[in-house]
Amino acid sequence: MKNTNLYYFKKKEDVKPIDVVPLNNSNVVCVDSKMKRNHTFELFSPEINKLFYIQATTKEELESWIQALQKASLDLGNPFSVEQKAQVCFYVPDGNAFGGLPPEWEACLKSSGLSKSDIIAHTDAVLDVLKFTDELQNKDMHTSVLSVNESIPISTSVYELVSDPSRKNLFSNLKIGDSTSGEVCIADWGENNIQVAIKIIPITKENTILLCTEINLMKICIHSNIVQFIDSFIDNNNLWIVLELMDGGCLTDILEQFENVKLDESHISYVCLMILRALNFLHKYQIIHRDIKSDN
Repeated sequence: MKNTNLYYFKKKEDVKPIDVVPLNNSNVVCVDSKMKRNHTFELFSPEINKLFYIQATTKEELESWIQALQKASLDLGNPFSVEQKAQVCFYVPDGNAFGGLPPEWEACLKSSGLSKSDIIAHTDAVLDVLKFTDELQNKDMHTSVLSVNESIPISTSVYELVSDPSRKNLFSNLKIGDSTSGEVCIADWGENNIQVAIKIIPITKENTILLCTEINLMKICIHSNIVQFIDSFIDNNNLWIVLELMDGGCLTDILEQFENVKLDESHISYVCLMILRALNFLHKYQIIHRDIKSDN
């Protein structure tokens, strides 16, 4: 380990490392009981979105590793170098035998139908799936899922939810587009010097409750994979909803250009991961999307 990077090697005598793990903002925790192996810790690197299991040889070495990794994760700016022997703890099946894995992980791998070569070739993906499954099974639903009344500030009057109509003056150079749920404009937002999207929806007796629900939900859906709600106000009995501008088009537009824009497995898996992160956030608030498709 040097400064804020951890280098790992296939064999201790190798000169060239297999890869490097960035340690900035990483998370390290002892997982002896989980892995059923002594002196084992879990290292997650958010920069490359990968999880590693590492086994030290002694308790003292384990504590030394964790202290050094925690220091590196904070990026304190003081150069340092640590060199210790450690064993990467990911054990693949050998025949019917599994070593070092929690029993539930072993059962999952045995029933997966994956071959040893598949697991070795896709170690990171297998670890991600096992960890995700484990987290779901062990999640305490009473603490992780809020009731609707606790999570969503309900209001049944659209006029109580919106900002002062004078804020309309902060948005200029409106360019008309179209949408299935009302008129959509692209506008310049003077406060932040960026472009935004504005949905303009006529308010009627029939859609008032639906509009209240939409605004209530958008206000709590603050997530990097969900279109950001910025503001709302009423002008001439029209509801203006100001949103983050997503001007790259929808996924359908990309799929229709498949002959020219080839999506490989890494692209597809990345899109799926981003969608699942957004859905996971919504489900924590008991919100169901019900219309997941490439057009959206």
